[in-house]
Parts: sequence; structure tokens; C-alpha cells
Amino acid sequence: TMETIVVDERNQVIHCTVKKEFIRRMDVLLVEGETKVITNFKVSPASGRFRTSGHVYKIVLAQTTTIRTDLDLPPNVLGLHPVRFNDIHDGKLNPDFLIDVFGQIVEIGNVEILNVSKKQTKRLTMVLRDTNDVRLNCVLWGEFAEQLEAFAQNLHEAVVVFVLRFGKIRLYQNVWSVGNCYNCSIVMNNPDLPEVIAFRDRLPKDGVTLSYTHPNQLTIVNSVSVRADFLTHSPRRTISEIVSASENIKCVTMATIMSIDTEYGWYYMECQTCQKKVLPVDMEAVKEESPQLDFS
Repeated sequence: TMETIVVDERNQVIHCTVKKEFIRRMDVLLVEGETKVITNFKVSPASGRFRTSGHVYKIVLAQTTTIRTDLDLPPNVLGLHPVRFNDIHDGKLNPDFLIDVFGQIVEIGNVEILNVSKKQTKRLTMVLRDTNDVRLNCVLWGEFAEQLEAFAQNLHEAVVVFVLRFGKIRLYQNVWSVGNCYNCSIVMNNPDLPEVIAFRDRLPKDGVTLSYTHPNQLTIVNSVSVRADFLTHSPRRTISEIVSASENIKCVTMATIMSIDTEYGWYYMECQTCQKKVLPVDMEAVKEESPQLDFS
């Protein structure tokens, strides 16, 4: 499938899905940043983790869906809804939903290189603060960490406002943090947006500036297992979404065990010589029924 997020003139966002068989036709019509009028679409319940919108439904584009170009929405209609840091620390937000975060970068830590699934992945941890001087840890992975590392190395401004769109919140060792979500998050540094300019003007005038660890100080870490990486980065899907999937996917599902089938095991017997599936039989009974056969 192709997953998109659309925003209306009221600055409200909703998740939009294009099924595999319609991607080729819809891909040329759905252009990021352009305003479209979408009609004759389906609506289905939104579920799972890491949802991009708090809306209870999502749009599903179908064969009968039509898309046409319309007058552009005002440039300030971007669907941004930054959350309060205190709401994150107080546990008021549902981790199943992705969030928007505005924060001044006050500290960037070491760049760590983690060996995950035999691949090296960069991780960068930094500290943000909001207009009330509330601090929040932010962890970036992969290309997002590389982008911020390159930005910090060529930094010429003392105050940097960091914007994370569709980030996820995480509770680890009783400490809340935010970070990018696999491949759907958007990261911006000092973007020229009205909301960001207003946020910057409200920051405390206490002279706090960015502290950055030397970029050559890299740390090699092997703390993330393949299992943890799979559970963290793979999308959550319900059983119905897995059953209706039209392509091979790697995902995580959460379900309740209703009953256990004890009649048929998950394994099967095989021949040690040809590695083919075989059915176990009572050899003594076979010998009695067919004494002419040689079982030596």
C-alpha cells in the first residue's frame, strides 16, 4: 500500500491509504504540497500503533475515486499540532499516536553507531526545551540522525528550533522521550513557518544556546538486539489488516490467545534422508499385515 496524510482547510489531518492495485494511477495524482479535491472514496476504521491522526477513521482510495486539482490552501495550513512537553512527561498522551513536537535544541550528544541486524545504524540523542524551559530527550535514528549531525557540524546559529512531525513517544526506564518513527517522520531545523517563528519568540530570554559534542567522538554500541529492532521499527497491524494484505509485509501484531489447537502440532515429521514430509505409522502393525515386505 501507499500511505499518505492529508490536511483540510480547517487544519485537521487524516490518514489516507492507497491499495497496491491503484498506486500506479494515484501516484501521479497525489503530489506532496498540492491541493486536491478527492471524491468517491471509502472510509474504514483506523487502528494499530503509530497512527498519524487521532481521527477514528481513515480514507481508502478505491477504483471509483476521482482526484482533481483545486486552488491551493493558505500556506499556513500544514496540519501542525505541537504537543506540550508536560503532557508527555505526565503520561497524558497515548503512545499509539504519532505527535508533532517543537523544541529548542539545547544539547546534542555523542553519535552512536549500533550494529543492528548486521547493519550499522547511527543513533543521536539530544535535549529539547519548550517555551516553559521544560526539557525533553529526543532520539533520532538512521538518516534522521545523519541529517542532524551534518546540520550541527555546519551550524552558524546559537538558537535552533527543531520540529519533529509524526514522531513517536516512548517510556524507557520511567523516562519519556520522543523520536522519529521509521520512515514516516519529518524533521526540520529552523523552518520559516509562522508557528515556529511564534514559538521562537516565546522562548525564555536566558541566553541558553546549543551545546554540541565533537562530531568525531563516535561510540560503537551493540545494545539493540534483532528482536528489539524488529519490535521497534516494524509497523503494527491487526489480524484483519494482515488477512486483507495484498503484498508481503513484515509487521508486528498483538492478539489474545482464544484457544490452543492440540490436535495438529506446528511441526511435521520428515525423512532424514530426503528431508520430505512423512506420516508416522505403526511399523509393528505394518509388519504383521505385510510380512512379505523387507524392513531390514
